[in-house]
Amino acid sequence: MNDPADQLRDPRRLWGISEVLKLSLPTSMGMLNVTLMQFVDGLMVARIQPNGDAALAAQFSAGILAFVPQALMMGTLGVVNTFVAQNLGAGRFRRCGQYAWQGIYLALMYSLAVLPLAAGAGWIFGLLGHTPPVQAMETMYFR
Repeated sequence: MNDPADQLRDPRRLWGISEVLKLSLPTSMGMLNVTLMQFVDGLMVARIQPNGDAALAAQFSAGILAFVPQALMMGTLGVVNTFVAQNLGAGRFRRCGQYAWQGIYLALMYSLAVLPLAAGAGWIFGLLGHTPPVQAMETMYFR
């Protein structure tokens, strides 16, 4: 098996990819769901008359600002899914529950950490220099 061509034809080189895809599926679907929701929200908001352009601008900037902490936490909690799956496969069921509970605690702590963002949303969007009507819509959408 020293020939590089033989190594490329070796079916074992792809082992593990299906396991990685299975483990990443829940997190990937969660991120896809958020992205689709933002897109559909944008379609609906763009049809608002007479403020369609301003509403779409507000939805876009507020959606991006809201997505950043969401993505950070979804990625962090996605790791919990990996640990639970590894321990489930190893038959360590007690540890599955321990990791799951730690994920719940982490999500609750993160929720408390991002609450000030919702409270200070008006101030944050004021820093962007948008017009007051757009800032009001950004704040409402972000919250």
